[in-house]
Amino acid sequence: MSLVLRFAAILSLLLHLCAFFVADQLLVGHEDDLFRARLNQAPRFLPIHRVQTSHPTMPRTQIQYQTATRATPLRDRADFTAVDITPAEADAPELRLGTSPEGPKAEGPELALEEMPQATQGLLSDTVASQRLDLVRIEDMIRADKERAAIITDPDSVRKTRGFIKFTPLALDGAWSYAITGPATAPEAGRPVLEDLARYMRDHTQIHAQIRSTPLQRFHSLQLLLDPIHFFFPGPQRVSFSDPRVRLDPKERDLLLRYLKVGGFIFVDAGLTSDDRRFLMSMVEVLRQIVGTDGRLSRLPVEHPIYHAFYNYPNGFPSEHEHPLVEYPFDDPWYYPDRPPDSWPPRGMYGIDMDGRLVGVISDLSLHRNWIPPDAEPATEVVAEDEEDSETETSDPSPSPLLFLRPGTNIIVHALLRPEGFTIKHGLPAWQPRQDPAR
Repeated sequence: MSLVLRFAAILSLLLHLCAFFVADQLLVGHEDDLFRARLNQAPRFLPIHRVQTSHPTMPRTQIQYQTATRATPLRDRADFTAVDITPAEADAPELRLGTSPEGPKAEGPELALEEMPQATQGLLSDTVASQRLDLVRIEDMIRADKERAAIITDPDSVRKTRGFIKFTPLALDGAWSYAITGPATAPEAGRPVLEDLARYMRDHTQIHAQIRSTPLQRFHSLQLLLDPIHFFFPGPQRVSFSDPRVRLDPKERDLLLRYLKVGGFIFVDAGLTSDDRRFLMSMVEVLRQIVGTDGRLSRLPVEHPIYHAFYNYPNGFPSEHEHPLVEYPFDDPWYYPDRPPDSWPPRGMYGIDMDGRLVGVISDLSLHRNWIPPDAEPATEVVAEDEEDSETETSDPSPSPLLFLRPGTNIIVHALLRPEGFTIKHGLPAWQPRQDPAR
């Protein structure tokens, strides 16, 4: 009997556990179904039950209006008191003109009003636009890279001129202005000659010169019209030993003519070799075709400002006037002596005049080839205190590059100071004291 009870109890326990497990599984599934059903149903918003209240009852008062004709006048009212507003008669004040002060002067300070002139009247028209009041810094203007050249002139001395200039390298067919090198045995062979001239100006003047970090350019871009000076040196030809030595396409010719008309300046330099003579004659012919009858070519006199722009050369540049040159009365305004009858090579500076303005210089002094120092050591210079001291020539068989760097400096300074040039010129700042000329 006990065995049957035990078996029945165990069986009942198992049945209850199975029932609980089945009920739990069914309940969980039912709750999941209810949850999914609530998610699928649209949200319901219960209406807001507002408390209905009645509006307060306000007593109504009827306003009665009375016409003006029926209103009692103010003067007829019993509580009205009349006021006499008639102005009282008064005697006019007597005007007395004093001729002299009467009695002693009163003690103590007196206030005297006098009209004082305005300090800014007639002196400053626009202080915001006045460049003389700005602290102009050359370094900031160089970093801004908005202009190709700018200077701050000093009326006391041209050697105190401060500014900067950026050279644009050119590469034409037969002419360029960049990679003219010295002899192959020189340590600095392959350097651009303009870099040596720019370095000299940075070291010995207050004009910061540098070459623009741009590739060699043809004379096609309108941006070239912003440069105050362009250089033309003998360069490689596309067709070797072809005539003419220098070739410019129609676009380059038109832009070069426009550049000279609007105020540009060019410097053409070569030597005395046969190729250099071909280069100079070809450049003269190109300019003759471009400028035409509006220009002429003539030798520069020693009194020309280009010889005194920065350094003073009363006898011309070194080795320029070693041999006398006889000018022949030719009617050709573009005559350039290739070789005189006495077989002496013409050495000198020839100016390109256009409408009465000097727009360029042609030189056979080979200045650019002597800007590169023969050794690696930089050249030094001692500048005299008196700026009127003239530069003398030397008889040294191996002249120093300084003899050719100084004339190059004169040419660049002359191009910067030209009134019709593209250089932006600033006056001396008002905050900078001027030197007393009596000292």
